[in-house]
Amino acid sequence: MSKQPEIIYIEWQDVVASNGWEKIGEADHPQDCVAIGIVTKETEEFITIAGVWGFDRDDKIETNSRISIPKGWIVSRKIIKVS
Repeated sequence: MSKQPEIIYIEWQDVVASNGWEKIGEADHPQDCVAIGIVTKETEEFITIAGVWGFDRDDKIETNSRISIPKGWIVSRKIIKVS
């Protein structure tokens, strides 16, 4: 592996949406979420992590199972050190 990726643990609150009949209060809160992944991009507004990191035939990095999380939704984050 040519470069050790940064692995991160993130807790965030995600949007909850519904389109059916529900009593008031049943879905009136964000969803608490947790993810562990490889950081593929980070800006002032968001962070993108991937569940899989690999290399194509030209030794270029490829990723799969990505999610981009707005930074305003993040509750906590921790770098995971791999030896």
